[in-house]
Amino acid sequence: MKSRLSLAAALGASAALAGALLLAGRHELARGRRAIDGAYSQFVVASRARDGVIAQIVAMTRTYAG
Repeated sequence: MKSRLSLAAALGASAALAGALLLAGRHELARGRRAIDGAYSQFVVASRARDGVIAQIVAMTRTYAG
């Protein structure tokens, strides 16, 4: 009887540990996804700003050339 209780306790503890590890891994993946999304957003903002500057340079060049 005592060995069954200790076996059940060991199985329960390992199941709890496995669940905690799975949740931690999922949390880490979500954190990585947010980091990637943030970096991509910064890239999009920078590329839009660059496109605006290029358009201004082209317009200014046309004005002075014309």
